[in-house]
Amino acid sequence: MAKSTSRDGSKSIEVGLIAGVEPHPKDVEVVKALAAAKRRLGGSTDSVVAFKNMDDKVYRHAVINGIHQEIYLAERLEPHGLIDESEHGGRRPKGVWACFGPKRDMTLEGVLEQIKTGVRPLAKPQ
Repeated sequence: MAKSTSRDGSKSIEVGLIAGVEPHPKDVEVVKALAAAKRRLGGSTDSVVAFKNMDDKVYRHAVINGIHQEIYLAERLEPHGLIDESEHGGRRPKGVWACFGPKRDMTLEGVLEQIKTGVRPLAKPQ
C-alpha cells in the first residue's frame, strides 16, 4: 500500500490497488479525488473506503481521515458516475466505511437481476 504525504502536516491517505482486478475506467479521476481530499482538514478517525470497477468488484482501497475528507471525496466522484453505494442501499464490504462504485439499480428489479445473473445492472438514467 502506498502512502501519500502532505506538506501541511495533515494525515496522509493510504492508497492501494488490488492485484489482478481491473480498475474502473475513471480511475484517474478517483486518484485525483483522493489527492484533493487529502488536502482537506482531517478528523480524529481513520476510515477505509473502497472503489469498485464496472464488474462490481473492489479494485482499490484507501484510508482517509475524517468525515470532511469523505464528503469531499463523494462530491468529487459523483459527477463521474461513482457514488457511495452504502448510502443507496448497497452493502459495504466488511471493515469498509464507504464503497464507491458505478451507480447500480437498487430497485427490486435490479436486485432480482443480480440474483439471476450475479451482477446488479447499472441504474437507468433519470
